[in-house]
Amino acid sequence: MARVAVLKGGRSLERQVSLRSGARVEDALERLGHEPISIDVGADLVERLRAERADVAFVALHGQFGEDGTVQELLEVVGVPYTASGVSACIRCADKVLLERYVAGRDLAVSVLERNGGPEALPVVEAVPHGEDFYDFEARYDIGRTEFVCPAQLPDDAAERARALALEAYRLFGCYGFARVDVMMDADTDELFVLEVNAIPGLTETSLLPQAAEAAGIGFDEVVARLIELALARTAAA
Repeated sequence: MARVAVLKGGRSLERQVSLRSGARVEDALERLGHEPISIDVGADLVERLRAERADVAFVALHGQFGEDGTVQELLEVVGVPYTASGVSACIRCADKVLLERYVAGRDLAVSVLERNGGPEALPVVEAVPHGEDFYDFEARYDIGRTEFVCPAQLPDDAAERARALALEAYRLFGCYGFARVDVMMDADTDELFVLEVNAIPGLTETSLLPQAAEAAGIGFDEVVARLIELALARTAAA
Protein backbone atom coordinates (compact mmCIF):
# COMPACT_ATOMS: atom_id res chain seq x y z
CA MET A 1 0.00 0.00 0.00
CA ALA A 2 1.25 3.49 -0.85
CA ARG A 3 0.40 6.93 0.47
CA VAL A 4 -0.62 8.80 -2.67
CA ALA A 5 -0.91 12.59 -2.76
CA VAL A 6 -3.61 13.40 -5.32
CA LEU A 7 -2.84 16.87 -6.68
CA LYS A 8 -5.96 18.56 -8.02
CA GLY A 9 -7.83 21.84 -8.24
CA GLY A 10 -5.41 24.73 -8.57
CA ARG A 11 -6.21 28.11 -10.08
CA SER A 12 -6.56 27.41 -13.80
CA LEU A 13 -9.75 27.64 -15.84
CA GLU A 14 -9.89 23.84 -15.69
CA ARG A 15 -10.11 23.77 -11.89
CA GLN A 16 -13.53 22.11 -11.76
CA VAL A 17 -12.53 19.40 -14.22
CA SER A 18 -9.38 18.81 -12.20
CA LEU A 19 -11.34 18.45 -8.96
CA ARG A 20 -13.59 15.85 -10.60
CA SER A 21 -10.62 13.96 -12.03
CA GLY A 22 -8.90 13.96 -8.65
CA ALA A 23 -11.98 12.77 -6.79
CA ARG A 24 -12.42 9.86 -9.16
CA VAL A 25 -8.75 8.92 -8.82
CA GLU A 26 -9.07 8.98 -5.02
CA ASP A 27 -12.01 6.55 -5.17
CA ALA A 28 -9.98 4.21 -7.37
CA LEU A 29 -6.96 4.41 -5.06
CA GLU A 30 -9.08 3.39 -2.09
CA ARG A 31 -10.43 0.40 -4.01
CA LEU A 32 -6.86 -0.57 -4.91
CA GLY A 33 -5.82 -0.50 -1.25
CA HIS A 34 -3.76 2.70 -1.37
CA GLU A 35 -4.15 5.66 0.98
CA PRO A 36 -5.15 8.77 -1.00
CA ILE A 37 -4.15 12.17 0.35
CA SER A 38 -6.33 14.86 -1.18
CA ILE A 39 -4.44 18.11 -1.93
CA ASP A 40 -6.14 21.11 -3.51
CA VAL A 41 -3.00 22.72 -4.88
CA GLY A 42 -2.14 26.16 -3.56
CA ALA A 43 0.81 28.17 -2.28
CA ASP A 44 1.32 25.71 0.60
CA LEU A 45 1.93 22.70 -1.66
CA VAL A 46 5.54 22.12 -0.60
CA GLU A 47 4.62 22.26 3.09
CA ARG A 48 1.71 19.86 2.52
CA LEU A 49 3.88 17.38 0.64
CA ARG A 50 6.54 17.40 3.34
CA ALA A 51 3.99 17.09 6.14
CA GLU A 52 2.07 14.25 4.50
CA ARG A 53 5.21 12.26 3.60
CA ALA A 54 3.58 10.80 0.50
CA ASP A 55 5.22 7.91 -1.31
CA VAL A 56 4.07 9.16 -4.70
CA ALA A 57 2.01 12.00 -6.18
CA PHE A 58 -0.80 11.46 -8.67
CA VAL A 59 -0.98 14.58 -10.84
CA ALA A 60 -4.62 15.28 -11.69
CA LEU A 61 -3.94 18.99 -12.04
CA HIS A 62 -5.03 20.43 -15.38
CA GLY A 63 -4.17 23.66 -17.12
CA GLN A 64 -1.52 26.15 -16.00
CA PHE A 65 0.96 24.90 -13.39
CA GLY A 66 -0.36 21.33 -13.74
CA GLU A 67 0.38 20.57 -17.38
CA ASP A 68 3.22 23.00 -18.13
CA GLY A 69 5.97 21.32 -16.12
CA THR A 70 5.71 23.62 -13.08
CA VAL A 71 4.36 21.14 -10.54
CA GLN A 72 6.45 18.35 -12.05
CA GLU A 73 9.65 20.33 -11.48
CA LEU A 74 8.59 21.13 -7.92
CA LEU A 75 7.94 17.45 -7.22
CA GLU A 76 11.40 16.57 -8.48
CA VAL A 77 12.96 19.22 -6.25
CA VAL A 78 11.23 17.88 -3.13
CA GLY A 79 11.92 14.28 -4.17
CA VAL A 80 8.38 12.94 -4.59
CA PRO A 81 7.79 10.47 -7.45
CA TYR A 82 4.87 11.47 -9.66
CA THR A 83 2.65 10.10 -12.39
CA ALA A 84 2.71 10.86 -16.12
CA SER A 85 5.14 12.91 -18.17
CA GLY A 86 8.23 14.70 -16.91
CA VAL A 87 9.15 18.37 -16.95
CA SER A 88 10.46 18.64 -20.51
CA ALA A 89 7.58 16.74 -22.09
CA CYS A 90 5.02 18.82 -20.20
CA ILE A 91 6.68 22.05 -21.34
CA ARG A 92 6.59 20.89 -24.96
CA CYS A 93 2.96 19.77 -24.75
CA ALA A 94 1.86 23.02 -23.09
CA ASP A 95 3.55 25.25 -25.66
CA LYS A 96 0.62 26.01 -27.99
CA VAL A 97 1.64 29.58 -29.07
CA LEU A 98 1.19 28.99 -32.83
CA LEU A 99 -1.18 29.72 -35.69
CA GLU A 100 -2.80 26.76 -37.42
CA ARG A 101 -4.86 26.78 -40.56
CA TYR A 102 -8.46 25.76 -40.13
CA VAL A 103 -9.18 22.13 -40.96
CA ALA A 104 -12.83 21.30 -41.67
CA GLY A 105 -13.42 17.72 -40.71
CA ARG A 106 -13.77 15.25 -37.88
CA ASP A 107 -12.51 15.77 -34.31
CA LEU A 108 -10.68 12.66 -33.11
CA ALA A 109 -8.89 11.87 -29.87
CA VAL A 110 -6.38 9.05 -29.49
CA SER A 111 -5.33 8.19 -25.95
CA VAL A 112 -2.04 6.46 -25.25
CA LEU A 113 -1.36 4.28 -22.21
CA GLU A 114 1.90 2.51 -21.42
CA ARG A 115 1.37 -1.17 -20.75
CA ASN A 116 2.91 -4.48 -21.78
CA GLY A 117 6.33 -2.93 -22.14
CA GLY A 118 5.55 0.22 -24.10
CA PRO A 119 3.01 2.84 -25.20
CA GLU A 120 -0.23 1.52 -26.66
CA ALA A 121 -2.73 3.58 -28.65
CA LEU A 122 -6.27 2.98 -27.41
CA PRO A 123 -9.43 3.00 -29.57
CA VAL A 124 -10.12 6.32 -31.30
CA VAL A 125 -12.83 8.59 -29.86
CA GLU A 126 -14.75 11.00 -32.10
CA ALA A 127 -16.45 14.15 -30.79
CA VAL A 128 -19.71 14.84 -32.63
CA PRO A 129 -21.31 18.18 -31.56
CA HIS A 130 -25.10 18.31 -31.66
CA GLY A 131 -26.69 21.00 -33.82
CA GLU A 132 -23.43 22.77 -34.62
CA ASP A 133 -20.30 22.22 -36.67
CA PHE A 134 -17.76 23.70 -34.26
CA TYR A 135 -16.38 21.73 -31.30
CA ASP A 136 -15.33 24.33 -28.72
CA PHE A 137 -14.84 24.49 -24.94
CA GLU A 138 -18.58 24.87 -24.25
CA ALA A 139 -19.47 21.99 -26.56
CA ARG A 140 -16.91 19.81 -24.75
CA TYR A 141 -18.05 20.46 -21.21
CA ASP A 142 -21.78 21.30 -21.46
CA ILE A 143 -23.55 18.00 -20.93
CA GLY A 144 -25.61 16.95 -23.92
CA ARG A 145 -24.00 19.26 -26.47
CA THR A 146 -21.60 16.64 -27.82
CA GLU A 147 -21.77 12.91 -28.41
CA PHE A 148 -18.54 10.96 -27.97
CA VAL A 149 -18.37 7.88 -30.18
CA CYS A 150 -15.92 5.20 -29.09
CA PRO A 151 -14.64 3.42 -31.03
CA ALA A 152 -15.04 6.08 -33.72
CA GLN A 153 -16.84 4.92 -36.85
CA LEU A 154 -13.83 5.04 -39.15
CA PRO A 155 -12.49 2.74 -41.85
CA ASP A 156 -9.94 0.36 -40.37
CA ASP A 157 -7.06 1.97 -42.25
CA ALA A 158 -8.01 5.47 -41.04
CA ALA A 159 -8.23 4.31 -37.43
CA GLU A 160 -4.84 2.64 -37.66
CA ARG A 161 -3.31 5.76 -39.22
CA ALA A 162 -4.71 7.88 -36.40
CA ARG A 163 -3.36 5.55 -33.76
CA ALA A 164 0.06 5.37 -35.43
CA LEU A 165 0.20 9.16 -35.66
CA ALA A 166 -0.70 9.47 -31.98
CA LEU A 167 2.08 7.09 -30.98
CA GLU A 168 4.54 9.02 -33.12
CA ALA A 169 3.54 12.30 -31.45
CA TYR A 170 3.65 10.69 -27.99
CA ARG A 171 7.22 9.52 -28.56
CA LEU A 172 8.29 12.78 -30.24
CA PHE A 173 7.14 14.85 -27.25
CA GLY A 174 8.78 12.45 -24.81
CA CYS A 175 5.59 11.63 -22.90
CA TYR A 176 5.45 9.01 -20.18
CA GLY A 177 2.68 6.98 -18.59
CA PHE A 178 -0.23 8.26 -20.61
CA ALA A 179 -1.37 11.15 -22.78
CA ARG A 180 -4.14 12.13 -25.18
CA VAL A 181 -3.43 13.23 -28.75
CA ASP A 182 -6.12 15.33 -30.44
CA VAL A 183 -6.31 14.92 -34.19
CA MET A 184 -8.32 16.45 -37.03
CA MET A 185 -9.29 14.41 -40.11
CA ASP A 186 -9.78 16.56 -43.19
CA ALA A 187 -13.31 16.07 -44.54
CA ASP A 188 -12.17 16.12 -48.17
CA THR A 189 -8.88 14.25 -48.13
CA ASP A 190 -9.00 12.17 -44.90
CA GLU A 191 -5.54 13.56 -44.14
CA LEU A 192 -4.74 13.64 -40.42
CA PHE A 193 -3.39 16.65 -38.53
CA VAL A 194 -2.22 16.67 -34.91
CA LEU A 195 -3.84 19.54 -33.00
CA GLU A 196 -2.16 19.03 -29.64
CA VAL A 197 -0.77 16.54 -27.17
CA ASN A 198 -2.26 16.59 -23.65
CA ALA A 199 0.22 15.38 -21.05
CA ILE A 200 -2.37 15.29 -18.22
CA PRO A 201 -5.67 14.21 -19.81
CA GLY A 202 -8.90 14.36 -17.85
CA LEU A 203 -10.03 11.38 -15.79
CA THR A 204 -13.65 12.27 -15.04
CA GLU A 205 -16.62 10.02 -15.81
CA THR A 206 -17.02 11.74 -19.19
CA SER A 207 -13.35 12.22 -20.08
CA LEU A 208 -12.07 10.69 -23.29
CA LEU A 209 -9.14 8.59 -22.05
CA PRO A 210 -11.26 6.55 -19.60
CA GLN A 211 -13.81 5.98 -22.38
CA ALA A 212 -11.10 4.75 -24.73
CA ALA A 213 -9.61 2.51 -22.03
CA GLU A 214 -13.03 1.01 -21.30
CA ALA A 215 -13.50 0.29 -25.01
CA ALA A 216 -10.16 -1.55 -24.92
CA GLY A 217 -11.28 -3.62 -21.94
CA ILE A 218 -9.16 -1.67 -19.45
CA GLY A 219 -11.04 -0.59 -16.32
CA PHE A 220 -10.45 2.77 -14.65
CA ASP A 221 -8.88 1.19 -11.57
CA GLU A 222 -6.41 -0.62 -13.82
CA VAL A 223 -5.44 2.68 -15.45
CA VAL A 224 -4.81 4.29 -12.06
CA ALA A 225 -2.86 1.29 -10.79
CA ARG A 226 -0.71 1.28 -13.91
CA LEU A 227 0.11 4.98 -13.59
CA ILE A 228 1.19 4.55 -9.95
CA GLU A 229 3.32 1.56 -10.94
CA LEU A 230 5.00 3.54 -13.73
CA ALA A 231 5.67 6.50 -11.43
CA LEU A 232 7.45 4.34 -8.90
CA ALA A 233 9.33 2.42 -11.60
CA ARG A 234 10.69 5.67 -13.10
CA THR A 235 12.08 6.71 -9.72
CA ALA A 236 13.61 3.29 -9.08
CA ALA A 237 15.34 3.40 -12.45
CA ALA A 238 16.77 6.91 -11.94
